[in-house]
Amino acid sequence: QVATSAGPDAVSAFEAAGVSGITSDGTDITITSGDIIFGTAEKGINLGVTANTDSNTLDDYEEGTWTAQLADDGGDNMVMNGAQTTGTYTKVGNLVTATGYLGTTSLGDASGSIQIRGFPFAVASGSASYPAGSAGYGVNFAITAGTSINLIVSPGMTYAYLPIWDATGGTTFMTAAQWTANGNIIIGVTYRAA
Repeated sequence: QVATSAGPDAVSAFEAAGVSGITSDGTDITITSGDIIFGTAEKGINLGVTANTDSNTLDDYEEGTWTAQLADDGGDNMVMNGAQTTGTYTKVGNLVTATGYLGTTSLGDASGSIQIRGFPFAVASGSASYPAGSAGYGVNFAITAGTSINLIVSPGMTYAYLPIWDATGGTTFMTAAQWTANGNIIIGVTYRAA
């Protein structure tokens, strides 16, 4: 152990132990090179509090990609366009934002209501955990002009249905016939992970 306090003396102790890249003005500590890495799992940074509380601990951050698959709700896959299968995501704590530009070249055996599968984390459980996303772009669909497409991800799942605002009372789920063989879509959704 080379330091027990977060002030100039602590910085001096680190420097005496051969650690460089740490400076202090007596109030703030600045890391001028390298990263902060925790030696054990499930540690984090407490934000906005003076004591360690789980609800104020940032203990997870991740960036990555996810592989999308369009399918019907019976599990029959469409044929994906190889250039349009990969989405990106960022996870901060338990909050996930996933995006993607997705497309197909064939309906395969898909019929009935369709899903976008493969989201990087399952949605948190509970009736208050139904996240909705949006489609910012779509092409080659067999839908009525003036209608819009959204996303809804069910709690505990890693797939989204595509509700269409095309019914007098609200929405219906998009079907493979409405998607068509060479459909393309740009989507985004933010949800709480399980």
